[in-house]
Amino acid sequence: MLTFRQTNRPVSPQNLKRTQAGLETFLARTDIGFKDLPNRDALWAEAARVGRALSAKATDIVLIGIGGSSLGPQFLAELSDSHIQVHLADNVDPWQFKKICSKIGDWKQTHFLLISKSGSTLETLTTADLFALELEKQGLALAKQAIVITEPRANSLRAWAEQHAVETLEIPLDVGGRFSILSPVGMVLAAALGLSIDEIRAGAKAALADRESVARLSAQALDSFGREEWITFLWSYSSSLRYFGLWFQQLWAESLAKTVDRQGRPAPRVSTPVPAIGTCDQHSLLQQVMEGSKDKWVVQIRVRDCEAAGPHLERSQFSALSWLKPVGLGQVLAAEAQATMDALEKSQVSVQALELQDLGPKSIGYLLMYWQLVVACVGESLDLNAFDQPGVELGKRLAKEILQN
Repeated sequence: MLTFRQTNRPVSPQNLKRTQAGLETFLARTDIGFKDLPNRDALWAEAARVGRALSAKATDIVLIGIGGSSLGPQFLAELSDSHIQVHLADNVDPWQFKKICSKIGDWKQTHFLLISKSGSTLETLTTADLFALELEKQGLALAKQAIVITEPRANSLRAWAEQHAVETLEIPLDVGGRFSILSPVGMVLAAALGLSIDEIRAGAKAALADRESVARLSAQALDSFGREEWITFLWSYSSSLRYFGLWFQQLWAESLAKTVDRQGRPAPRVSTPVPAIGTCDQHSLLQQVMEGSKDKWVVQIRVRDCEAAGPHLERSQFSALSWLKPVGLGQVLAAEAQATMDALEKSQVSVQALELQDLGPKSIGYLLMYWQLVVACVGESLDLNAFDQPGVELGKRLAKEILQN
C-alpha cells in the first residue's frame, strides 16, 4: 500500500540484511504486543461497541490524555467529518482548559475519554479533576459521562472507575503507550467518529505482511545514521497528516534515543525526528535543509488522491499568476512536492519519497502499523530497548517532588 516513489541513495545490502534479520527477530518476540493487536478480536469488538454507543449520544468528546494517549487519537479525529466535536485536553495549560470549556455546547451530551496507560499520569488525572468540578457546577457528574481506558491492573484511574461503575476498556499490559493507537486508545474514538475500524484493522494486517518494505526503510534509516545525518524529517504533503507527524515524532524519539543499549554498552547515536507539512514548511524549514549542514534525511509522504483533487482554478485575477494554466489545487500541491524533492536531490540532501493512494481507514491502519514496525525494527537492529523511556520517567518523578514540596 505504501510505494517507494523516489530516492537518491541506494540501500546498503549489509544494512538491509541486518534489518531483515532484526525484523524477523522482533516479530518472533512474545513480550511485545502491539504487533499482535490486529488478531485480538475481543479488543476490537469492545472498541466498536463502545464507540457506536458514543456516536449515538455525544455531541462533544473531550479526550483527556497525553503523549501516546492523545497524539494518535487526535490524528484520527482530524480525518473524520463526524458531527461530534473532539476536544483534546493534552496539557496542563489553564488557558487551554478554559478554551475547551468555552467551546462545549451542551455539557449533558459531552462525554469524556480518560486515557492513561499507567493510570497515574499526573497531567491526565489533574485535568480530569478539573472537568469534574466544571460538571459539578451544572449538577452533572464526570463518572456518569466518562469512559476509562487503562491497563488491566491496579492503578488510581482504574480504582476510581471501579468505585463509580465507570465503563473501562483495556490497554494490554504488553502494549506500550506510544504503541497503543490500534488498541481501544484509538479505536474507540475512531468508531465513535464513524471511521471503519474493520478497515483500519485490515490495513494494519497488510503492513504486518509487508516485511520487505519495512526492512528496506529501516535499512535506509541505518544508512542515514552511518552518513551522520542526525535529523530525520517526515515531510507530509497533506495537512491531514499534521498530527500523524507529531505521533511519529514521539514514537521515534522515545523509542530510539537511549543512553545504553540492551547490553549496557553506550548506545549508538540516532537521529532527532522533525515532522513537517508541505507546502507550508517549505517557507519555514526548507532553506535550512537545502543550504544548511548535510546532516538531514528527508522522508516525504505524498497522497495520490489528494493530488488529484480540486477545486480547479480556471483563471487568475492576479498578474503574478498570468502564466498559470487551468489547474486543480491538488496539482499545485503535487508540483510543489515534486519540485521540492528534485531540489533536495540536486542539493545532495538524502531523500526518500513514499506514496499512499488515499487516507481512507485501510491506508491509515497500514500507515500506523508500518511506522511502528519500522521503529521496532531499527531498535532491534541496533540492540536498543525501543519500549522504555527512562529519561521521561525521571522528569515525571522530579515534577512530583517539586509539587510535593
